Amino acid sequence: MAKRLRVSLFMILTMVGAVLIAFIVGSVIFISNLTLFSDDGSPSVQSPGPQIVAEGQKTLRVPESVPYSLSGTSLDVVISARGSYSERQVTLDVSATGTIAVTDDVLTTASLELKTLNYPALSFTLTEPCYLSRDNSVAYGTLSVAGHAQPAEITINASFTEGTGIVSGSLEVTPDLFTGIPVLKDIPPSTLSFTLDATEVTANPLGQGYPAR
Repeated sequence: MAKRLRVSLFMILTMVGAVLIAFIVGSVIFISNLTLFSDDGSPSVQSPGPQIVAEGQKTLRVPESVPYSLSGTSLDVVISARGSYSERQVTLDVSATGTIAVTDDVLTTASLELKTLNYPALSFTLTEPCYLSRDNSVAYGTLSVAGHAQPAEITINASFTEGTGIVSGSLEVTPDLFTGIPVLKDIPPSTLSFTLDATEVTANPLGQGYPAR
């Protein structure tokens, strides 16, 4: 009798346990379904989790290179004093042309050519990036005259606004700068200063550049 009672009690406990397990499993499935659908029955989008955004954070952007064309018509030459001659300044009529590209206040490319009567054209090509600070910056490059090229540096300053700008600079002419160029070998130490207009260049659908209007 006692044996039958123990068997019956075991069966009852087993059935109660099975019911409890079924109830728990059903509840979990029901709750999971509720999180997968919105109130109108459409699937709800699960958030991947909280996104941590630093206060004041700005969207990062890829730096954009902005090209400009350069033009100018005059060159100031300050001739240093030597012997019985005092310092003097002359202004030459020149044809100045060139191009530059600026990326986030960094001059990445630059090519400038100055032409004047009775002298060979003088050109300068940037050879390394130059940060354009508020004060004068130093741009390193190659100076070419009449087929002769040598390293040189130009002091440069630039400001831009709404597609236009002003680029000014100066080049110190030392006695050895034009060594090997007969027509220029007797030029006295002097400072060449220029001020050029810069106009932003945009690309048309054919990929050709033209000044922005």
